Amino acid sequence: MKHFFRNIAILVLLGGMLSCQEQSHIALVVINPQDSTAQTVVRSMTNDLDTLVTVFNPSYSPFLQENTTFRVSETHTTDIIGALLSGRKANVAYVGGFNTERGALSERLTANGIAVLGQQPLVAGRQSMQYLQNMYRSAAETKALIYDMVPARFYEEAVIVKALLTQQEFSGGLIAGSEDTPAIVMTRHLNFVEWKDGNMIQRPVWFFDVNKQGDGFSGLAPYLDLVNWITLPEQNLDYAADVKLLKSRKWPALLNRYEFANLTGQQSYPDELKTYINPYNELAVSSNAEIRYLLQGKAVSVAVDWDYDSEEKRGDTFEGILQAVNFTVEVKSEDRRNIIYITPKESADKQVFEKKLQEILAKTGIQAVNFERTAEGRYKILLPEGINRNPDKYMASSVRTFVDYYKKGVIPEWETSFILAKYQLISDAAKQLTP
Repeated sequence: MKHFFRNIAILVLLGGMLSCQEQSHIALVVINPQDSTAQTVVRSMTNDLDTLVTVFNPSYSPFLQENTTFRVSETHTTDIIGALLSGRKANVAYVGGFNTERGALSERLTANGIAVLGQQPLVAGRQSMQYLQNMYRSAAETKALIYDMVPARFYEEAVIVKALLTQQEFSGGLIAGSEDTPAIVMTRHLNFVEWKDGNMIQRPVWFFDVNKQGDGFSGLAPYLDLVNWITLPEQNLDYAADVKLLKSRKWPALLNRYEFANLTGQQSYPDELKTYINPYNELAVSSNAEIRYLLQGKAVSVAVDWDYDSEEKRGDTFEGILQAVNFTVEVKSEDRRNIIYITPKESADKQVFEKKLQEILAKTGIQAVNFERTAEGRYKILLPEGINRNPDKYMASSVRTFVDYYKKGVIPEWETSFILAKYQLISDAAKQLTP
């Protein structure tokens, strides 16, 4: 596998960093949209779209309304590639749909010179790396761009933590950590129960099907990217040299029949999920996973943990610990917000530390960000009240990043190395548990 990464690196260089001709307009095709992400993608591209947006097989389509900027053509077909090639040529495809089906479809899109903008995970399932390898081999010839959206990079917490850690003079760099006590720990706690506008969202049956959505390892892609982005921004990763898998594990989230009925509206388990029913008549969803690995010698743990619902209806939460030589950063969910705490070493000069912290925060570009010292001697980062925390804002920033790359005709080499590294690590973690 290490030879594949070397070969891809060579192809990237020869191909001008997987570049295409500079483009002024995007002839967009939206494939298999299932949620509101597609709406955000279209809205974020509006000023750069051609006059027609083609949508294949929409199961979610409130954005398909005529407007003054572009027309929408909606098509239902089992032969998406055939329909694309026989009709009006698209140059960018947003690929939604089931996680495990994106790889095969994206492989054919890049082979036909169509750029792929995908949700994370871009690929999932046992053949994920084969699809990804074929995509990049095709892209080296057709110059099709490949990108998966990474909205987590644009959250204020990520911007601040990245600024703190990458100031080597201030942070001292990350400690090495170990397999048992990693330098970086990121854990995302998610709930099957989700509310929107006061109503509980009904989950489709396929949401619980590993054959369609992939297992918990696939859900780690955003956090693997976030670790890379926070600690090694815009640096090329050599997977063979920079990444070493330590151990991985996965475990099921358990739902009883009543919880499943409450989530889906179906009173019994459908046939396609019967293989996941345990002896206690619980649905064992293979959604939880952890990977521990070394990133340039620093020990990292990323994990995702699903449950039916959270205690006290707290919603989804995030926990992060990042240990630098001079301080420790903790990100904790409190009152449905992520709060950053910084604990300096006991030997730190308080005035010098606070002055440097203020300087770094001022350079993040986040308006009115500040901090306060707690009774325990930690520093709590204060984000301004009323800041826009709509997830669509961060998704739109990621889409605009892709649009900028597309208009320039190039995906930077480091972006490609991030994509390859995270999915190879996921693939290796899954293989480690396969008998």
